[in-house]
Amino acid sequence: MSFRLFLAAIVLTLACVATIAQSAPDKPGASPDKPLTSDKTAVAEAGKPAQPAEEQPKANKEEALVPARATNLTVELKGYSGELRIKSIVAPGTPVRQGDVIAELVAPDLEKALMVAGESLEAARWGLRATETSFNLAEASQKMRLENAEQDLMTAKSELQEFLEGARQDRVAQGELGLAGLKASIEDQEDELRQLDALYKGNDLAKESQDIVLKRARRQLDQTKQRQALAKRAHDRLLTYDLPQEEKRLNRAYADREEELRRLRARHKEGVMDMGMGEMHAGLIRARMGLREAEENLRELQGDINALKLVAPHAGLAVIGAVEGNEGLSQPFKVGDKAPRGQPIAGVIDTSKLRVTFKLPVAEVRKGFAIGSDQKVVAAGDERGWDAKVVARGVNAKDGKVAVVLEILNINDQLMPGLTVAIKS
Repeated sequence: MSFRLFLAAIVLTLACVATIAQSAPDKPGASPDKPLTSDKTAVAEAGKPAQPAEEQPKANKEEALVPARATNLTVELKGYSGELRIKSIVAPGTPVRQGDVIAELVAPDLEKALMVAGESLEAARWGLRATETSFNLAEASQKMRLENAEQDLMTAKSELQEFLEGARQDRVAQGELGLAGLKASIEDQEDELRQLDALYKGNDLAKESQDIVLKRARRQLDQTKQRQALAKRAHDRLLTYDLPQEEKRLNRAYADREEELRRLRARHKEGVMDMGMGEMHAGLIRARMGLREAEENLRELQGDINALKLVAPHAGLAVIGAVEGNEGLSQPFKVGDKAPRGQPIAGVIDTSKLRVTFKLPVAEVRKGFAIGSDQKVVAAGDERGWDAKVVARGVNAKDGKVAVVLEILNINDQLMPGLTVAIKS
């Protein structure tokens, strides 16, 4: 209660000072001495039109003190989006030290959100493991396909070399040897048949037996000649069709295996995957992203637990609501109210150092208002004065004036924000 009366007295004092300042008449300035001129000069000047005197910029007489440091405290949650309510809050004007809790909030749905986030994280981990296992198996399969292609090429090359260097000649030789054997067999059978004819000629004994032997010999000779014809046609087909087609097939198989291996090696070297592997790789990336998002979501929610306490970033006096325009008596929030997001719930005003901004003529600033220089300020009705130091100075002049910021060490809180001071001349 005493602090509220104290602030009310300050506001009343400020209102009185402003009323007095508005009703006080401006002091007339001293007229400059008239320069001495000769009669001739006076006559010459009399014929010229009067020139208006150039006005020199004047310094602002009094300016209000403001805290050197004032901070708003706003709810900043990253993961939780549910309802917030005020659990506790200090009274306006409470002196606080850095780290003191000014307000504490409660989030009714935070525990449930943490549970859901934990389950989502666990699901994301299992999903990633399953996706990685499938991808690794597919990758191993792709590697195996490359190894099989290399083996297939070696096999095709061996078969082609074997055909060109031995198998073709052997098959030709085998066919020629078969034809030669059939030719010799026919010649032998023809000799035997001539001998039988000569043996049984003029011999009427065992006529029936002779007919059987001669018929059998002629029949065997005819069959051998038929086999010879078939073998010759087969050998001709072997030379004109079978062997050329076999050579083409083996060459084509070798070329196909060689091209397949070249394609697989190129894709493997460039990191290109087939359609199935590409889709699985994309799924793996999505699974990893999902895991990172689940981890980040849980981490943000866990961090929000500490963010439910609004602590003083520095020492000072606590105010409820935004510090801008706050007289220190208002209390827009109380225990049980909903806590708005993005809006200051409380603030801390540090009155240990106060600042005041004057707009001074450029010439005056150049003479004695360098940054770091010492100055003196006085309050209305109090000529004791307080030490001040120039902490900032404008870089652009406006209407012949430059802004200069003074900082005052407010020992024992003798000064208060809102009081007006002037530079002691």
